[in-house]
Formats: sequence, C-alpha cells, structure tokens
Amino acid sequence: MILKKTVLLAIVLFQMILVFHLLLKVKNLLNIQTYEVNDQYITRISKQEVSIATNSSNFKNYYELIPGSTVKFNPDWLGVQAIHTVNADGLHDRFDYEFEKERDTFRIITVGDSFTYGSYIDTKDNYTELLENKLRNEKPCKNFSKYEVINTGMHGFDVEFTIERLLTKGLTYKPDLVIWLLHAWNLDRVNEITIGLQEKKQYDSYDKLKNDTYSVLKEKYNTDIMSYQKKVLDRLSNSYKGKLLIVTFKDFREDEKALELVKYLLDKNPGYAFFDSLLEYWQDDSIRLPDDHPNKKGHIKIAEKLYEYLMSNLKYVCS
Repeated sequence: MILKKTVLLAIVLFQMILVFHLLLKVKNLLNIQTYEVNDQYITRISKQEVSIATNSSNFKNYYELIPGSTVKFNPDWLGVQAIHTVNADGLHDRFDYEFEKERDTFRIITVGDSFTYGSYIDTKDNYTELLENKLRNEKPCKNFSKYEVINTGMHGFDVEFTIERLLTKGLTYKPDLVIWLLHAWNLDRVNEITIGLQEKKQYDSYDKLKNDTYSVLKEKYNTDIMSYQKKVLDRLSNSYKGKLLIVTFKDFREDEKALELVKYLLDKNPGYAFFDSLLEYWQDDSIRLPDDHPNKKGHIKIAEKLYEYLMSNLKYVCS
C-alpha cells in the first residue's frame, strides 16, 4: 500500500515537472516578461526601475522597452495598478504592426516622452490608442480605409533620444504623418549627460540637474544648450522630409527659448506644422495624476483635441 502511494506521488510530481517545463518553454517562445515598477521618478532615470534594454549604436545611455514584455506600474500614490503591454517591436502598444504598409492604410507615428508613452495608465487608455480608435471609426480621409497610430513614445526621453527613436524605429513603418507631443523641458535635457549625472548622485531638484548639464556642455563640449539642440534638430530636418505635426500645451508659448527652437525647425522644412493650443493642461487638476502625468480623462482630452485639429486640417493630413 505504501509502495503504491509512493509510486502515485512520484508520477504526480513527474507530471508537475513536465507541466512546469512546458510552461517555461511557452513563456520563452513568446518572449513574455513581466516587470513591476513601484517607485515614482521625476528627475531620476533608473534603468532597473523602468525595465529596459539598451539598443543604440549612437548613444551610450539610450534605452528601450524589452519586446514582448508586460510592465506593471504600482506606486503607492497611484492607488491602482497600471499595466503596459509592450509589443514585439518594443513599443508600448496594443498591437503588432507590419513594417510594410498597405496602400489603403493611413499610418501615424507618435513620438515624445512619458506623456506620449502613457505612464501610469493602462495601454488601452493612452491618447494614442484613443486617437487610433477614433480614426478607425470615422475614416476621415477619402483615399484611406484603414488607420493606424503607432506609439514610439518613451518615458524620460529628451529631444535627442526622441529623434533617435523616430529615425531608427519610427520611420521603418513608413508613416504618412508623425505627431510629436513636445514640452519645453524636453529641450532642457541632454540625456547622454543627465543620465550619467544621475547615476553619480541623487538630485533633489530639476534645476540643479539642468544647471549641471549645462556646465558639462560648456566644459566638455564647448557649447551651450541652444546650439546643441539646434544641431540635434538639424539631424531630424535633414533626415525626415515628410509631414511632422508638433503639438504642445498652451504654456509652451511662455518659453521663448523653446519657441525659438521650434521656429528654427519649422523654417527648415515646409512639411512641418505646429499646433500650440492643445490644452490648458496645467490649469485643470481634473485631467492630471498626482505626479502631473495625464490621467484617463487627460488622455481622452488630448485625443479629442488632436482629432479636432486633424479634422480642421484634412488637406494637410490626408494629402
């Protein structure tokens, strides 16, 4: 009797081991990985916290999400868990997209920082996904029956990393239009420098980090932030001649240096456009999370305003 029970137990254990190995193989085959992010980050960028893999021949500190992963954001102040799905190309998106675009498909690439990436909300609630839903339902362009909005935004990206991601990844999808949600602070950062500074010490204010970045630019590269960013923008204007819509919140108008840089870029390419009246974002607490990223309502508002602008400029959009 004891021998029989022992044999049965051994069989059960063997079956459990087989099932475990089978599940492990399936997980590896699908390349599914799960990460949890529990801490809020504002001025600090930690590769361990944001669950990323470096992937650039041009920059030491460039980073991307791991393809096929699931990122779970669960800081105490959020009150809920936000789940981000990362597609096979390492993009925060619901779907995988073919690089080759069908002739009847209108394709938008979105670029930007954490506001475009969609920090602290579920993937389906990001403004990029909501805009895609709206376009697919309304089909505003006569020559196109299908619509795709592919999100290449990434949290913590400055202008230089955003352009790198567009040129090396976004343009492989052959977009009809690129939409860039830009903030003035994106133009203050130089991630190749700031990430290195953050790895050496903890900063308690953004201004201190910014000033140290400017000092390194002057001492090591003999340049200032405006000259540096103009060279960065030159790379974009020289490499991409298609349609690019730069969108900003209304407070962007208050930053003269940021406006100067946008004008510098617009003057170099007639296919670039500027929409600086997206939202009175900072005056409306109801559309922001405690850390100032857009909440669900905020993403709905952004998607609505973007769609309204696109519908008011169909000649530019659909041509």
